[in-house]
Amino acid sequence: MNSHSSTSSFKTRKYYILKYVIFFVLLFLLYITACAVVSALGAKYDARNSSQRVTKHQLEDFYSLPENSIDMLVLGSSHAMCSYDPFLIGEKNNLNVYNLGTALQQPDTGYYLFKEALKTQKPKYLLFDIYFKVMQNEKSAEQALTVLKEMKPSANRLGFFLLNLDFKTRADYLSNWFNPFGRIYSILEDIENNNTVTPPGAYRGRGYYVSDNVVTQDALLKENHPFPEEFKEFTPRQLRYVERIVRLARENGVEVVFVTAPIPPTILARIEYYDRIYEVCGALAEKLDVRYADFNIAMKTGHLSLNDTDFADQGHLNAAGARRFGEYFTEVLPDILSD
Repeated sequence: MNSHSSTSSFKTRKYYILKYVIFFVLLFLLYITACAVVSALGAKYDARNSSQRVTKHQLEDFYSLPENSIDMLVLGSSHAMCSYDPFLIGEKNNLNVYNLGTALQQPDTGYYLFKEALKTQKPKYLLFDIYFKVMQNEKSAEQALTVLKEMKPSANRLGFFLLNLDFKTRADYLSNWFNPFGRIYSILEDIENNNTVTPPGAYRGRGYYVSDNVVTQDALLKENHPFPEEFKEFTPRQLRYVERIVRLARENGVEVVFVTAPIPPTILARIEYYDRIYEVCGALAEKLDVRYADFNIAMKTGHLSLNDTDFADQGHLNAAGARRFGEYFTEVLPDILSD
């Protein structure tokens, strides 16, 4: 009787073990299939008109560069990415330029991106674009994650992950990394929102992204991230990281130049306290002994002539506008660098 009971119990255990094995095999196959779907969707919808997605191309191209082949590196937010044409700057000033401006990039993210660049490059100049809005508020963690996701594994990337992200963002990043189903949902959401069709040539290479779109007057009057009525001070965290970027540059023999890319004249005219912005940025540059050129001030003084039609949206130059701005920029750049 006991022998029969023992045999029955053994068969029951085998049955349950087999069920669990089959369950985990099916779960594993489902996971592998989901990863394959993510890979396939990523390949199909890799080129997108969202500037949040272009970082993949920027870093892929950057990692493929020959060592020590860059004379000037551009850092900053999407204003930098869309404004400073590395091909035009390089042609007119005999410089090899690469643009690593990324969407909403704040100085804390820029610092780790600069460290990454210095592993293989020794630029003579760092063109650092200061857009006041990314200095005033702590932006969405997405601005850091778009860069982190595309960096190669390294101690610098680990430091970026541990020191530049809060606990919730680190948890979200790990969850997204190990959860392909969430990534599929994200891609499908992008497709549904029509964010997956790139106008031809939107990503022009060497980190440079620009659109052929022309902003409408209605869009300018409905500015999508309204400015506060009064000037807001820059956050201590981002100021510290600007100082760290300048210090890191000097330790590596890189000359830093602060710049501010232009915004549409209609938007600029609505910022009544812009002189205060220029004063604060200028004081920061003076404190750090860095040259500074604000091209919105150049527009206000009539030295730079741009129209609303030179912009793709409420803040970024379009291809035609970037060309017009680039012609002016390349003319004044030698004076900026020699001051």
